[in-house]
Amino acid sequence: MPWGHHAIKVKGKSFVFLAADEETFSLSAKLPSSASVAVKLPFASPTEYGLGKSGWVTARFPRSAKLPLKLLELWIDESYRAIAPRKLVAQLPDE
Repeated sequence: MPWGHHAIKVKGKSFVFLAADEETFSLSAKLPSSASVAVKLPFASPTEYGLGKSGWVTARFPRSAKLPLKLLELWIDESYRAIAPRKLVAQLPDE
């Protein structure tokens, strides 16, 4: 749980960070292809701790918000493909 967040990993490398408290839910993912577009969304910003410089983006939502699940699924997929070993990525269906 780096920085108090839950880390989702593949082969020991984090590709998603999740956090929640009483008021907020957040998800951080590495977006090498779409970070520049993602950070323009009202709920997104470069990830803190210096990770934003490497294409990591954090989305924050009030706990009561309806989440853009399809978008977050795309982010998780992009992040997994960026972090996972090529052998594992090759086993995935084409994008």
